[in-house]
Amino acid sequence: ASEQLNVIAKINDNNTQISEHDIEKIVTDQYILCLQDTKQIAYAATMVKLLSDQKEILRKLVDSSIYKPSDLTLLNIEHQNFLAQLTNFNANYQRDLLDLNILCGINGTALVQLQNSDLALNSTVTNSLFLEKYNLDSLNLMAQQKAFELKYKPQLNLFANTGLNAVYAPTIPNRFGISAGLSFSYNFFDGNQKSISRNKTELLEKSISFYKDNFISQNTVRKSKLLTEIQSLTDRIAIAEQQLKQYELLLNSYKKEIISGQLSIINYTMVLKNMATTQRDYTLLFSQQQSLINGYNYWNW
Repeated sequence: ASEQLNVIAKINDNNTQISEHDIEKIVTDQYILCLQDTKQIAYAATMVKLLSDQKEILRKLVDSSIYKPSDLTLLNIEHQNFLAQLTNFNANYQRDLLDLNILCGINGTALVQLQNSDLALNSTVTNSLFLEKYNLDSLNLMAQQKAFELKYKPQLNLFANTGLNAVYAPTIPNRFGISAGLSFSYNFFDGNQKSISRNKTELLEKSISFYKDNFISQNTVRKSKLLTEIQSLTDRIAIAEQQLKQYELLLNSYKKEIISGQLSIINYTMVLKNMATTQRDYTLLFSQQQSLINGYNYWNW
């Protein structure tokens, strides 16, 4: 019984650690979603500021008849578009942040600023608690089988008791008794229950061993797949970063051309839209990469 309780305690402890690990993954995924919102907010705010400054410059150029009023109207439309996006991103962040508070059990609705995070891949583990679950289940079966077979061992019992009938006081000395004895029991035949129980335990152990081997096989493939996807996203992120740098250089060049009246506002807004699309893709790629790293670290545990 002590051995069984010890194994059950270890199983409960292992299950607790797995549950904590599950919660950590869920919370981290939600945190990454919040960081995605903050990156989108930061970029949209930058674009709003850029267009706001550009509008002031263009307004003066329109007054000087270098550009047409329709050009300023077009820039105003793009400014309003990014303002709408900024409002939407702020709403998404507030929603996702409150969901994060709910997951973490935080009783608060303040719109706090989360710290940036860049997850890294964990090193390979040697003792996985996922595998420990199967080992403990096997030990629990063995302990149950041991407890079951105890009743088939020869049993010798010693018993003793005393008694007193004190209804009538004068005869109390004659109403006191004591008895003792031995009993021996041995199970000669049980209808093959012991053999059936052993076969059942053996089959269950084989089943546990199969599930363990299957988990190892699947987890190896799963982690390899995640690493491949992470590397692909890392390469795409590097390309997006280079594109954004080129867009920034292009916009700086366009500022000079706008001042001199050499650039079409339509072309300028088109570049802004393309840059916004690239920034959106970059943010999504980064979030996906972080989520995959979190998934890899979850299974590589």
